[in-house]
Amino acid sequence: MAKSVIEQYGDIKNGVFTDKHLKAAELLSKPKGVRGTIKEVAEEVGIGVRTLHKWRKEPKFAELVDVEIKSKSQQRMPNVIEALFEKAEAGSAKHIELIFKWFGYMTEKHEVIAEQRPAGHNLNRFNLQDKQLSDELNDLKKMIQKEGGTENVVLEAPKKDE
Repeated sequence: MAKSVIEQYGDIKNGVFTDKHLKAAELLSKPKGVRGTIKEVAEEVGIGVRTLHKWRKEPKFAELVDVEIKSKSQQRMPNVIEALFEKAEAGSAKHIELIFKWFGYMTEKHEVIAEQRPAGHNLNRFNLQDKQLSDELNDLKKMIQKEGGTENVVLEAPKKDE
């Protein structure tokens, strides 16, 4: 019985991969110096370079490569942790700090200072534009003069330099 199109070529958009997809992902998960060029990867898998470029643009294939990379990284974690402790034991402050943070003995401290405003303190009145302030000052001047105030009332908006 002949293989279906999906069995033969996979359905990369829906995460159905062939052995060639898996091989390509495994090779692409290696560092560049180890895996060779894209052309060499394509040749080793038995596909064209254009096909490999198309695969690399597909989100599901990119996820497959990412899973491979994470799997390889997890296999190396014991070595990384051992190296971290060796550096810390040799006196590296940065490595000691990293271990302390990892175990929760040291945390970043962020201080936030909040000022409490008196009740009824309306900040909106301070957000007026120069024209609005000038108009309000003129209105106040007219009110004072109308109420029988002095003719010498001087109300001006502060200059920008003040």
